[in-house]
This record gives sequence, C-alpha cells and structure tokens, in this order.
Amino acid sequence: ACCVRAACYGFGCFARYLDEKGLVLQTERALYALGYHDKDCDTQLDDATRRSIESFQIANDLPVTGEPDDATFELLQTG
Repeated sequence: ACCVRAACYGFGCFARYLDEKGLVLQTERALYALGYHDKDCDTQLDDATRRSIESFQIANDLPVTGEPDDATFELLQTG
C-alpha cells in the first residue's frame, strides 16, 4: 500500500503536537509525495527514512540532521 493512499490527517499540525510515530508517519508521507521516500510508510525512523530526510534537507538548504526536526517538518508541509 502506498503512503499517499493511506488515511491521512493532513499536514496541518506542527511536529510538537504529534506523537513520535505520528510525526514519522506524516514525514514519510510528505517525503513520499515529493519523491524523496520510496518505501512503505511504517512509522519507523530507520536508515531509509533518515536518508530520505537527509536528501530533502540537502535539497532545501536545511541543516542535515536526518531527523524530522521543526524546520524540516514545517517545510515538508508546504510541499
């Protein structure tokens, strides 16, 4: 199943309001929609997800942390 087809809350919440698994899932969905994440969205902040985040951060001149930090999450919301 594709991340984008799964039920989604949308990207209207800021990271601090989501639990960890919710934050990772929202991040994976956004990265998938933008072409940075090519595996199933599984709520795991694993190596594949971290690499996807790092690629997005590099492409958007963000500090490369591999974490769904506030700056990364907020930029992902804007698509």
